[in-house]
Amino acid sequence: QPDLAWFITVQHNKAPWRNMEPVNTALNELARTDSRLSIIKTTDLPHERLHFGTKGTLLLGETMAEAYLKKR
Repeated sequence: QPDLAWFITVQHNKAPWRNMEPVNTALNELARTDSRLSIIKTTDLPHERLHFGTKGTLLLGETMAEAYLKKR
């Protein structure tokens, strides 16, 4: 599927993993060069200790669905 659209989330700024800023920067740069790639921002989603939790996960799903519908 050469024209398959991709929807990728960047890591939340409260994510416990190291070096997420360079990873997020690289993902954003890739999206600037490939129109099939959409970046889903997560910084405004509620975040618990390690993950989004129920509320954040539901909001992430809604955000991804909105991005998909805009791309169609």
